[in-house]
Amino acid sequence: MACLQAIYGASTFSQPTVHCWWVRFRSGETDIRDQPRPGAVRKRTTEKIQEVKDFVESNRRMTLQDVSVFCDVSRGTAHTILCKHLQKSKRPAKWIPHNLTQANKD
Repeated sequence: MACLQAIYGASTFSQPTVHCWWVRFRSGETDIRDQPRPGAVRKRTTEKIQEVKDFVESNRRMTLQDVSVFCDVSRGTAHTILCKHLQKSKRPAKWIPHNLTQANKD
């Protein structure tokens, strides 16, 4: 291990990591990908983005809390979907497109 660290420096794996891999391969596991972990899936699916879009377009006077509760997402996720994916911003009373056209400004 010291020889590898001398050659490759800080970019080598630690001995505990290599030992863990050795134990896994010795037990017969040959898949090098990580196994799925328990917990909530943290992906914003296109279906969820479409659900938020449809909900906001049905009534633009929704609060972030309303969107969060109705679409069953956290407030942070609702905010990310609205601002980054749908490019909307909150003006005093309603969600509007971030880039206004002249027709939207009137």
